[in-house]
Amino acid sequence: MIETKNIEDLNERSKFNLFGFEAVVFPDPKEDGLSRYVIAFETKPPAKIIAHECFHLVTNVFHDRGITIDNLNDEPAAYLLGHFVDEVHKFIYPKKKKK
Repeated sequence: MIETKNIEDLNERSKFNLFGFEAVVFPDPKEDGLSRYVIAFETKPPAKIIAHECFHLVTNVFHDRGITIDNLNDEPAAYLLGHFVDEVHKFIYPKKKKK
């Protein structure tokens, strides 16, 4: 996860022109061939942007694993989406430690 002041700084790494983007998901494969993805935000995003980008993340993971999202049993995708949204939310809006 990346929080950046200028998402266009990720143009080279993402291999996309990110002009005008405020958030993005892109594959960032490791040298050993394992899948890895980057989710990046230019500002502190609202819930709808987090959910939107996390859905892209879910579809990337499913596609890379050869899994089709089943419209009659979308629970696996929904659980993964919930997990990703929770992790991004914790990253972007960390809880303040109590004194």
